[in-house]
Amino acid sequence: MNVKKNSKLIVLILTLLILAGCAVWFIPGNEQKNLMSDSLNISQQVIADMGRFVSDNGLTDNLPESELQADINTFNEKVDSCYADEFKAKDYYKWLNEDFLTRVYKIKMNYIVKSGAETLNIRSAYYKPSRKEAEIHADIIGWSVSIQEENGLYAVNCAYSKSDIAADMAWENSKWKVVSAEVPDGDSAEAKKEEIIKRAEEKYSDGKLPKADAEKLDKIHKTMEICEKRYGSFSEALEAAKEIDLEDFNVYVIA
Repeated sequence: MNVKKNSKLIVLILTLLILAGCAVWFIPGNEQKNLMSDSLNISQQVIADMGRFVSDNGLTDNLPESELQADINTFNEKVDSCYADEFKAKDYYKWLNEDFLTRVYKIKMNYIVKSGAETLNIRSAYYKPSRKEAEIHADIIGWSVSIQEENGLYAVNCAYSKSDIAADMAWENSKWKVVSAEVPDGDSAEAKKEEIIKRAEEKYSDGKLPKADAEKLDKIHKTMEICEKRYGSFSEALEAAKEIDLEDFNVYVIA
């Protein structure tokens, strides 16, 4: 009887040791998770920054070629720093950015004033068997404040989305880089933002919205007013846009 009990105990201990070994082998430590997260953040920043430049009139028509080429080189370096060679859209991103700067934005305005991307939460991360490849699931907010022109009037646009991104990554040139990334359809995210605002407004009307959230809601309403207004000049729109930061229009900060 004791032999059977001892055998079961040995099997249990071995099973636990195997599971512990698998966890150590397949689950990255915090340092590696953060490196993966940083690379994923940069990859989303690349998308937000596509076609970004600095000018006095919101177009690239008056910028010297040397300055545009410097912007193109900086963007390409950022792409190379976070996207693996296997990433299928890598060359397309570079081409699209260059096309925006050298052709499209000479006559059409989409002037990026501010942009960013940040990880809110790493849902999961694990190595593939080689430990040179990994998969990460993370909640990331990507955002931008930009200016568009139509019929001689200028508008400020605040865009952002919170997405649960699933990315395959590879260890390349001593860095974690994105091989592929899946982002859910933005329609559901947009509907969720509207739902959060509506729910907060209802709570505010009923006197049930906490003071801190009421202040955040007030900032969001003021930012919405800035975005609804039309400005007579680019410089006027630029001054308004510079005053806006993510926390001024991010509905996800409301509980």
